[in-house]
Amino acid sequence: MLLGVIGLVADYYLGRVGSTPAPHATTAAPAGSTRPLASSLDALMGLKPISSKVAPGFTLTDQHGASWTLRGARGHAVVLTFYNSTCTDICPVVGEEIRRAESLLGPRAHGVDFVVVNTDPRDLKVSADPPALSRTGLDRLGDVYFLTGSLSQIDPVWSNYGVTITVGRRSTQMAHNEVMYFIGQHGGLADLATPFANESRSGTYTLGATQVARWAEGIAQTAGSLVP
Repeated sequence: MLLGVIGLVADYYLGRVGSTPAPHATTAAPAGSTRPLASSLDALMGLKPISSKVAPGFTLTDQHGASWTLRGARGHAVVLTFYNSTCTDICPVVGEEIRRAESLLGPRAHGVDFVVVNTDPRDLKVSADPPALSRTGLDRLGDVYFLTGSLSQIDPVWSNYGVTITVGRRSTQMAHNEVMYFIGQHGGLADLATPFANESRSGTYTLGATQVARWAEGIAQTAGSLVP
């Protein structure tokens, strides 16, 4: 079963979605870019400016059972990513990167919302303490939201943001591509990154400490550039 048919955002940026960037590659900074990132860090993250497009709106439910809307986040920058509630995919790596990035932001963290959308169509229930937050320490942060909803609510979000989920017959047979969006205070898409990790034969995802630290730095700098 294939969910999250690629939407308009991913159609435009298909070259980046689901790819794993070369850790040591370097690229020239895009013309007119004001992001305070070294080109090597851009390359590590697969960071691509996508300004001038409005982020597709959506309404889902957060870990507290409250309705969360992208429009309601106006005035804050949003770091939007996708992994499953049980934290059995890339979650341990991206969750750690987000936790460190939030710390690196310091006072500017008050102007940034970190939003994770559930990617597990077999476990869409609302939980006050999903492993996606508790296993990564994100449950202790007030600016992190784990969102879920019914399949009819969440599938359009996957689609609009280019997240494609493949589900097999067994519960362990599930895969999705990795994307991370940076959305400005007025709801405009700013940047797209491509998270990655190493998967072991047992299905555990890890990434070296140096790369995790650099990813955290890149997330903090990119998000921080979107707030005063």
